[in-house]
Amino acid sequence: MRVLDGVVAQLRAVDYLRVSTEEQTKGYGVQYSGKKTARHIADKGWVHVDTYIDDGISGSLEAHQRPDLRRLMADARSVPRPFDIVVVNEGRAIGRTGKSFWKWVWDLEEIGVFVAVVKDDYDNTTVHGRKMMRRDADYAETEYETIRDRTQNGIQEKAEDGLYPGGIVPYGWTVKNGAYTLDECDCTEKCHKVHETPVMRKARKLYIKLRAWVEVAEKLNAIGWFTRSGKPWSARNIACRVMGDNAMTNKLVYRGKSAQLDAQGQPIYGKRTVIKLPKLFSKKEIRELREIAESAKTGPRTTTGRPYFLTGHMTSPCGGSYQGKTSRQGVHAYVCKRTKALYPGVENDTCDCVRIDAGPVEEHVWAAVCTVLADADRMKAMAADWIALNQTTTLDFVARIADLDQQLSEQNDAIDLATNMAAKSAARRGLRGSEAEEAIERTVHPLLAEFEALQKQRHDLEAWQRDAEKVKQRAKDLENLAQSTKGRLDSMPPEERGKILNTIKASARVLKTPGKRSGGVECAILAWFHENQREVPVLTDEGWELVKPIIARRANQQTNRTALEAALYKAVHGLRWRDMPERFGNPNSLQTKAFRWLAGGHWEQVMEALKDAPTQPAFDRDPIQIEVSVRPGGLEFKVGTSELVPSPPDCPRRTPCVRRSPAGPRRARRPGRAHRTP
Repeated sequence: MRVLDGVVAQLRAVDYLRVSTEEQTKGYGVQYSGKKTARHIADKGWVHVDTYIDDGISGSLEAHQRPDLRRLMADARSVPRPFDIVVVNEGRAIGRTGKSFWKWVWDLEEIGVFVAVVKDDYDNTTVHGRKMMRRDADYAETEYETIRDRTQNGIQEKAEDGLYPGGIVPYGWTVKNGAYTLDECDCTEKCHKVHETPVMRKARKLYIKLRAWVEVAEKLNAIGWFTRSGKPWSARNIACRVMGDNAMTNKLVYRGKSAQLDAQGQPIYGKRTVIKLPKLFSKKEIRELREIAESAKTGPRTTTGRPYFLTGHMTSPCGGSYQGKTSRQGVHAYVCKRTKALYPGVENDTCDCVRIDAGPVEEHVWAAVCTVLADADRMKAMAADWIALNQTTTLDFVARIADLDQQLSEQNDAIDLATNMAAKSAARRGLRGSEAEEAIERTVHPLLAEFEALQKQRHDLEAWQRDAEKVKQRAKDLENLAQSTKGRLDSMPPEERGKILNTIKASARVLKTPGKRSGGVECAILAWFHENQREVPVLTDEGWELVKPIIARRANQQTNRTALEAALYKAVHGLRWRDMPERFGNPNSLQTKAFRWLAGGHWEQVMEALKDAPTQPAFDRDPIQIEVSVRPGGLEFKVGTSELVPSPPDCPRRTPCVRRSPAGPRRARRPGRAHRTP
């Protein structure tokens, strides 16, 4: 019962039902637990207001990792509070480890909500109830550790016997009757399944012959020999399989690199075990493969020295990742990784995302990040939100530890008193030696067990307090970052900018890019009109008479007029040369003429001659829509979505282009046949 404004009211109760998948197989379902908790609430005379169910959820997970318990904790903090007590069927429903058991129970205590356990009929509103809860917490954790150790010991024994201990089977092998074996076809009839051992052996032979993993992947994809998941091979994927440790040693290290390690660097559960696998490649085949791979190395890749700090931080409209790239002509741009075929020999696996000029987009994203770093209030709010996300408890650790210290002191006094009384009792009964010690131990044992449980609670609280301090320190680091970078954000070098982006987990998502153009850069003709803020003149017969002496003195006049009309048409409609209407003729010839006029200075003269002609607006460049976000601790903060109008890149394509054929560079013209520019 509870008292509100002098009126006695019934306690409002909710029941929390949790069973793991393992418990479900033993017949302990939520229906069984729900009947027990509902009957208990009715017997106590409480009002049953709601039920929270985490079905098939492990008890080792904390409150924020269990969906319905997370909802229960949020409801408990509502105003007015909707319930006063949480009922569970038994202690292990609360949690299986100290952290998963106590943290949410104590969180509820802080706001005046308590937990009742149907089994043994107790709650944590009394000293006796808290003692019973400690006993159940220890039992649940001990039982959990026993089950885990038994399971891990069985797995370890399998590994030591060379059997399959569980987990991912290395590519090229399979498991039959609990043991590793080569994945080869043993069917009497024609088999339609792609077996992995033949794929590995064929890939090795192809690499010995072709010396390129790209070509190996292309050959395998062409015959339909795909990966285990059914996807085509990439060069990296097949190389990692064939050149991996499993294939090159015919061994598997269980509890190796991916195992959880203790402070000494050893696996927490069991020990590292080397399992011998059936031989996939012979020693001679392995030696030959290694020699070929070593001779195929081309040495370290050269870089231009130009850092691209947005690489890995910017995604494209297709979902791919942008990486910085410098072209042979010296153009700095970001290119979507998916523009290059991921799976050799497979069509339609690429995107059509255009390149983005590096300079403008870097400055645009960095400016958005600077608005966050320079705003102290926003950084504090971000830090507070980060704490709220990662700090899943509101416990007063200092008060809790002080309370436990008091209980430990009282328990220690009780042990001393009980020991003296037990010694006197043994003396009165004439017990001596080992008999007296056993009698004293039987008397004191329950008190010692309770003392150890309290000590464990205190140890756990100190560990959780350290975790909470780390979270707070991380939040302070965010605020300090803003202070340390204040005043030098604009002059910060690209390398340091990249470190800042990593620290605050900043990312940019390109929602929209400019229309596709050749090379991913803006047309030089269209760029001229934008740079000079000019509209596109309409070429009339009168206008042609004005410009004819400039560009058509010796060449075919009609051809040059058509080329000029094409250039102006392109500037109005924003098309690529290859997409121009057929009436203008060969797009390569049109492009060459336009670039020569630009390079020779004739374009400026033509535009000056047509300055009084009627005009049309130039094609407006599509803006790049960019969304910048910051995720300092898993929680995403939107900096905002904005549009970037790309500035015309410093593109060498504005000079006469060098035509290249698939066979290589075009042969230079003989001096006597050099093209004469008007």
